[in-house]
Amino acid sequence: MTTMPKSLFAPLQVSTTPDPMVLEYLQGGSVAKNDAQEAALAKLRRDVVSKPVIYLGMGTCGMGAGVAKVEKAVREYLDANHKDVEIVEVGCIGMCAFEPMLDVQMPGKRRLSFMQVSPDNVAGILDGVFAGKVPTANLVGQFSAGPSEPWSDLPWVDQHSFFKPQLRWVLEFSGIVDPGSIEEYIARGGYKTFLETIRSKTREVVCDIVEKSGLRGRGGGGFLTGRKWKMALSQSSDQKYLICNADEGDPGAFMDRALIESDPHKLLEGMMIAAYAIGAKDAYVYIRAEYPLAVQRLREAIARATATTSWAAGSTCSSTSRWARARSCAVRKPRSCTASKAGAACRGRGLPTRRKVASLPSLQSSTTSRHWPTSRWSCAKAPRATPRSARPPARAPRSSRSVERSSAPVWSRWRWGLRCAL
Repeated sequence: MTTMPKSLFAPLQVSTTPDPMVLEYLQGGSVAKNDAQEAALAKLRRDVVSKPVIYLGMGTCGMGAGVAKVEKAVREYLDANHKDVEIVEVGCIGMCAFEPMLDVQMPGKRRLSFMQVSPDNVAGILDGVFAGKVPTANLVGQFSAGPSEPWSDLPWVDQHSFFKPQLRWVLEFSGIVDPGSIEEYIARGGYKTFLETIRSKTREVVCDIVEKSGLRGRGGGGFLTGRKWKMALSQSSDQKYLICNADEGDPGAFMDRALIESDPHKLLEGMMIAAYAIGAKDAYVYIRAEYPLAVQRLREAIARATATTSWAAGSTCSSTSRWARARSCAVRKPRSCTASKAGAACRGRGLPTRRKVASLPSLQSSTTSRHWPTSRWSCAKAPRATPRSARPPARAPRSSRSVERSSAPVWSRWRWGLRCAL
């Protein structure tokens, strides 16, 4: 039977103290107030760096390709050569087949990206970049964004055959930013849209804007998102819920995992806007147990966003009903049916008989103990506990079927629900 990693239930070791400069910028307009603030934001975006920066693609795909060994080799190289370098962990940029990915940014120069890096070629890549002679064997290219000087005679990342036909909206910063830094997300314009929306637009206006944009669902039906929001807004209820389905039930679909691992604050901001538009006070993120990295980064992002956006919104909005205040979060594990009498009554469908709730210590509140809206959301239908050929005759009494099931393996595929009350 699959068990849950205990680390996901451990207290969150994150700082939830918002940076004063970031809060001042978030509370203000869409541009920096002065040159000092703009310089600070540029430093958070790493438009300019005072020392070399190495970026490692630490998404699930990169870890599966062996980026942990690459990271070890990088640190050993830096220690041996006495280099003062900042190491930043980023998510997946999308080129999963080329992992492990390693980027290097030198002071005054554009950021370089290398693919299929291994512990054997780390030293050669870093030696060349630090000496100003970039090796081209594993080079993807240099990034075009930023005020720094470009490298001569080197290709551009956005002109690579993989990126050239793309117009990246949702994944714009995936693999570029540090997913654990809310300051960098804000410095790149994050949460500004949410705050501007709740300050200047009514819910009806937000729904109209989304409907006119033509945004549609990607589940196959192509239903207009704005129309769906209007339908939810028109319902009269004291309690509404927003559901983010990050389950990825379609074969080969990993878009939600990649976004949550690489840029979780973009997901949270979108949920906050949607919750405000439909009048929801509570929201749920339904996510797989097979994505522990995504769960971890999402929990950390919620903790940081709770402190930051609540201060910025609460200090400028006269009515708390105009915004979605993140109050609590809990990871819930549905307990699968066992071979006991209670489990036999579930007929092997995987319906939970009881639940365990692991509350996040940094976000304790009275809402943590609320029940899941419906049990079927947190546990999908399981395959039959016993093969059809091994099952007793159809007319066998229920007790015999219970005995027959008692030795059958329990469905081992767990799913979690990450609940965030807004």
